[in-house]
Parts: sequence; structure tokens; C-alpha cells
Amino acid sequence: ALSNPFHLAEGECPRLFAALAPFADLARLLPVEEDEDIEGALLDLSLDQASLPQQTLTPGNTELLRRLELGPLLIALHEPAPLQDRSARELLERVRHNWLGRQQRRHDRAEQAIACSMVVGLQHIHAHLLEHRPLRVEAQMLDNSPGGARLLCSPQHGQQLQVGQLLLLPETSSSPLLAMVRWRHQNADGLYLGLRYLKGLPRPVWLRRAPNAQTHPGVLQSTPAPGNGWHHGLWLNQGQFVEGENLWLQLLNVNTQTIVPLPAANLKTPLVIRHPLRLG
Repeated sequence: ALSNPFHLAEGECPRLFAALAPFADLARLLPVEEDEDIEGALLDLSLDQASLPQQTLTPGNTELLRRLELGPLLIALHEPAPLQDRSARELLERVRHNWLGRQQRRHDRAEQAIACSMVVGLQHIHAHLLEHRPLRVEAQMLDNSPGGARLLCSPQHGQQLQVGQLLLLPETSSSPLLAMVRWRHQNADGLYLGLRYLKGLPRPVWLRRAPNAQTHPGVLQSTPAPGNGWHHGLWLNQGQFVEGENLWLQLLNVNTQTIVPLPAANLKTPLVIRHPLRLG
């Protein structure tokens, strides 16, 4: 439907289906988060006519929404395909610009190819924010926008860089920038990553179940709220704590600890989880 089939010539619709079939497993319908910048088609699974304009995304209305992620598919279209006939490739090239129309993208991306580095995983991000200089993963940033970026790195880092992994880009902006891997695709060029930026200032924190108990690392993501307050999100490794626990939280350069009840998460992946916090 995104290929604007009404502008295709007679007989081209079946040819388009046949040309897209080998790539069918690369497109994904993924859950939508309330604070996410949506790029691409948005679908409501509760409606007969499922495709929605992006402005209909409202807080508390995301459970049955899915976004269509085309990142790996767009990369695969440029890979060598000896069995694909020329007419099929030309047809895909002709319709693909419809998938990336301005009305389907909130942020324009700047095409580029610059070196960048990533700190991978919550433990290493916590160490970097404490200036302990953990190992970084080097990559090439191929395009960038306020909502996210596309990177290319060595496949040897594939085990670390799973979908849902938390990253820190230390030098992409004036302050370190949190990001999450939202898709990945590997071919002869290397490992491509699609990143979603997570707005806010990242700070290292420590969590304990009791004042003198073992410490667990966390990352506090803070964004200004209307007025003089802040919105906080507490990033933790998946499976460390459970909803409703009372935890002792300590900020960097603060000698006291604050008791915080752990609320329900507002973002979770197989690797990390984020809980909204209110701090006085």
C-alpha cells in the first residue's frame, strides 16, 4: 500500500508483490512507545483501516499500535541479487521513494559518513559516565536526524549489539547521548544498526535494597518538564529488580540516599528496562 499502487501500470501490482516477496522477513511491525518519534507507517491493529496519520498518537493509546520498520529492507534492496531480474529491480527502485515520503518521516535525515564510537550496555555506560573509560565500539555514522541514526560497524560486535541494547554516543552532540538499537541487518559491508535517540541528560546512579547492601548500577535519564521540574527515567539491567520494590538510590557526588518505590516500567527490552521516577 505504501508503494502507491494506483500509479502502477497494468500488471505491475503482481510483479511488485513477487519482487518484494524475498524481502518479506526484513520488514517488521514493532510496538510503539509513548515518547517515541515515529518514522514510517503507523498501524492500529484494532481498526479495519489500520494505517494512521502520526498526529493521532496520544499518551495511553499505544497498546494496539505498531510501527512499520523498513530499515533492514532498504539496505537489502542494494545488495547483489543475481537471481533478481532487471525489471523487478527497476520496479522496486521506482516505488521505494514512496516508502520514504516526507509525510511518512518526522525528521529529515542528513546523509553522511563520519567516524563515531559507541559505549555498549548499561554497565559500560555507567562506567563511562564515571570517567572510567571503558572500551568503545567504533562505527561509521551513515545518516543522522534528531530522532535517530543509521550506523555501520564490524560484524564482530554483533553479539553485543542486539536489538534492544542500550548505547551511549559520547561525541555525537554537546553532551553524551543515549540511544537504543531498534533494528540491525548484516551483509557483506558489515553490521548495519538503526538507532533511536533517547532524549535527556544521562547520569550514573547506584541502587541498593538496603542502605548497606550490594550496589547495582543504573542510569538516570532526565529531561526538563514544563515549569521548573524534571522528568526522570531510571534505566536498569533487565531482571535485577521487580515492580513495587523500595530501593535506596544514590546520585553521583551526593552522600545521602533516597528511598524510591519502583513503579511500573514504561519501556522494556530483553536487555534493559526503564522506570519513570519522581525525585524531590
